[in-house]
Amino acid sequence: MTMALEPLRNAKPKQRIPQRVRRACEHLIEGRAKTVKDAAEQAGISREWLSRQLGKDHVIEYLNRRSRRELAVAQAKAAAVKVSLLDADSEHVRNDASSYVLALQGIEPIKHTTQDVNVTVTPGYVINLDGSRIAQTEALGGPDPLVIEHQPKDEQA
Repeated sequence: MTMALEPLRNAKPKQRIPQRVRRACEHLIEGRAKTVKDAAEQAGISREWLSRQLGKDHVIEYLNRRSRRELAVAQAKAAAVKVSLLDADSEHVRNDASSYVLALQGIEPIKHTTQDVNVTVTPGYVINLDGSRIAQTEALGGPDPLVIEHQPKDEQA
């Protein structure tokens, strides 16, 4: 029984976040401040002090908790927008919205992949410098290719 109580005894007391830091965090989360400097000015504190506070674990946890709450509200609003787009006048918009909603539920159309029909196509001209027809046939894996007779430039004279 005492082992179960050990974590409670060793737990640190909950640290308090100053009201002005909370206000600056709200400005950041709600988008009223774009930078830490703006949030500090709006909350009436220095940028340096706010930056130090934002680096503390309990303030980071507060920001994470508030951000998740804000995103949950935004998620509900976004879902309502997608559902309302299902009744839009434009067929294109309705199609995109319905595809999106169905994809969220794991229902997606089958994706057709293209298949190469002529996989064994060989190039039209092959320059074989060693002169053997066997090497040409083995390299191309097909029938004897057409050979263009020629004389090296040194032997023409």
